[in-house]
Amino acid sequence: MINYKRIVPQKFSLSIFNDKRGYLFKLDSKLKKYSNSKIVYEYFTYSKKKNIFRGLHFQKPPLAQDKFVIVVSGKIIDYVIDIRSTGDFGKIYKYNLKHGDCIWIPKGYCHGYKTLSENVIMNYRVSNKFSQKQYSGISPDCFNIDIKNCEMSTQDKNWKHSLEYLKKIKW
Repeated sequence: MINYKRIVPQKFSLSIFNDKRGYLFKLDSKLKKYSNSKIVYEYFTYSKKKNIFRGLHFQKPPLAQDKFVIVVSGKIIDYVIDIRSTGDFGKIYKYNLKHGDCIWIPKGYCHGYKTLSENVIMNYRVSNKFSQKQYSGISPDCFNIDIKNCEMSTQDKNWKHSLEYLKKIKW
């Protein structure tokens, strides 16, 4: 059993091979370095404009997810926050990411990002199936994340505004 109390997010860059036609990302053994989780679900997001905020999202146990998040194109500020009551609750990991950067996010962390450029494409690879029942989020206001002038979905605007809600989750 993995001791999630000691696991923290990790940032790394993928191997990119460029030529006059474009580029190739190589998802190599770096992914295996961070987690032995099997990838069971993959999806992409596209953000057309600058100053879009997506998050803060997570999936609760028993269907919690490890995530590999890859910036396929564009630039973002990425926020990963420890929401484990037994961990460093509330600790914020903030990363400036660009094309080819990747983050591994373990279970027990919420995730969101703000676009810094137009045409941002993100790839998510997760270790558990999506569950509407277990899917949740928390308002970025709870962590003093600056979302002024950001466009957000109705869902993201309406996430809970209580840290007590998070502290009740058993990771």
